Amino acid sequence: MSTPTVPHGTFCWHELLSKNAELCKTFYSELFGWESKEQEIGGMNHVVFSKDGAGLASMIQITEEMGGVSPAWVTYIAVDDVDAAVKRAGDLGGKVVIPPSDIPDVGRVAMVVDPGDTAVALIKLAG
Repeated sequence: MSTPTVPHGTFCWHELLSKNAELCKTFYSELFGWESKEQEIGGMNHVVFSKDGAGLASMIQITEEMGGVSPAWVTYIAVDDVDAAVKRAGDLGGKVVIPPSDIPDVGRVAMVVDPGDTAVALIKLAG
């Protein structure tokens, strides 16, 4: 799979964390006409949503191993350097929720919380 170049600071992906992935898969597919496909990404089972062949978002089932993760849509913003962006976020008053790590065939990701307590994921897509 070829990964497109995504400019720094661009919203580039969305991921749903769900307590009932099967129910949500049906809901979003019927509401928006999205197609869904089961796929392993970074060692986790995902549902990937698409429309007219173009990927839109993914979804994972919240498990007990994830601790107190709440259902939510997570937005990914592309960055040129995840580690540098995480450091800069900290310098600006943000907090690291998930430190930078590599996901095979996806890229390098991290999650930070801004000073207003809103989480966002940062990603440098694998090229």
